Amino acid sequence: MTPDELVERWDNQQAADIADGKGDSRRFSTRSELATGGHRPIGDLLDDERADHVTRSDCSARATTAVPSRLVRTLAIPSPEKMRPRWASYAAVSAARGSRWAEGCYARGATWHFDDGGGNWADLRWHSRSEAVLIGYDHEYSETYFDAAADYFDRSETDLFAGVPSWWRHAASGYIERQRRTGEWIGFVYGFDGYRWSRADYTEPDGFDALGLPFSSDATCSRRIADLLNSWKPHDRATSHTVASLLYRGHTLDRSTADSVFGARRLDVDAAVAAANAFTPLPRGDH
Repeated sequence: MTPDELVERWDNQQAADIADGKGDSRRFSTRSELATGGHRPIGDLLDDERADHVTRSDCSARATTAVPSRLVRTLAIPSPEKMRPRWASYAAVSAARGSRWAEGCYARGATWHFDDGGGNWADLRWHSRSEAVLIGYDHEYSETYFDAAADYFDRSETDLFAGVPSWWRHAASGYIERQRRTGEWIGFVYGFDGYRWSRADYTEPDGFDALGLPFSSDATCSRRIADLLNSWKPHDRATSHTVASLLYRGHTLDRSTADSVFGARRLDVDAAVAAANAFTPLPRGDH
């Protein structure tokens, strides 16, 4: 289905929502709204087309299945392949703004990076073509105190690698060394085995849900992208078609689409295309 057809469906949904008293779905969520699901603009329809029916609440890092023999819990988080077009689109928007913004979201080598500029971050680090770890920290809500953080804060440590496959630690080794060297703390480490995400079995808040990763669903990502564009150019508000076109292309963003999104806003079209295309192909990892 084309972006135009998706926009038509979204307009019909919006009209129905307003008629039902649900308000204007063009509003964009704050961080607290993201935690409870927020509104549902064009991205939800894109999710339907990709058969990705996972909402923000479904995408939280809560444990859904315990595996007692391995002490590992399976998580309801989208696969890297489903997150890739969203991550790439967000990176394109960030890069279009300028080099300083581009440092907050990018793909380099075996790493996909995101940070919110306020001390909260997440990296997807590829170990192989099918295996990856998702590692990060929320400076307000991560309470796991892993490794060096336990000594620094004088708190009990949560072992983020208890019972997990050994390759997780290898994939995260650079982050562990960096934490010991610079104090850039680690709140969570999740592993993807080619089929599902999982983590060690612990009860302490690790900060993932509070981080509000923009790539948990197309709906969430579309809100965040529109919010960025509208904050930079408040007199040239992003339309549903603008956001749909960007997410539709994702990591295959071409110059024509980028120019239609960023050109009129006097943003860097070339940087946007390069940032999105950096997510193709999938890295070989560090295996």
